[in-house]
Amino acid sequence: MADVKTQYFNELMINRIFDVFAKLPNLTKNHPEIRKLYDLGKIAA
Repeated sequence: MADVKTQYFNELMINRIFDVFAKLPNLTKNHPEIRKLYDLGKIAA
């Protein structure tokens, strides 16, 4: 359950960053490195 909560928190923070820096054309949410950030802090099974 903690992993799901951590992932949703990470997604929320990343979406806020994208909202602030939305004017940069290089930012894309569909990037493998962004997917890694969603999993940051999750417990490895």
